[in-house]
Amino acid sequence: MDLKQIEKKIEPIMKKYGVKSAGIFGSYARGEADKGSDLDILIDYDVTLSLFELVALERELSEALNVKVDVVTKKFLNHLVEPFVRRDLKMIYDGR
Repeated sequence: MDLKQIEKKIEPIMKKYGVKSAGIFGSYARGEADKGSDLDILIDYDVTLSLFELVALERELSEALNVKVDVVTKKFLNHLVEPFVRRDLKMIYDGR
C-alpha cells in the first residue's frame, strides 16, 4: 500500500474525528514494511478526544487499511522517542 492509497482511505475517518494532521512513521514510512508490520500514525488534533474515541479511531483506521494501526498523539509523544518519530515522519493528512 502506497502513501496515496493510505491518504485516500484515511481522509474521511480523520475528518470524522476532527484530526488536524497526521503522519506515518516507522517501517511503512521507511519503505521497510512487510506482512507482519503495523502502521504507526502520529496525529494532532484541536478537539478533545476521549480514550474511547482514540481506540475507535485506531480500530476504524485498521479496518479501512486492512492492517493493524497504532495511533500516537502528538500531545503525548514521549520526548525520548520524538526524534526517531520526526526522522521518519511522512505527512499523510492535513485537515486545516
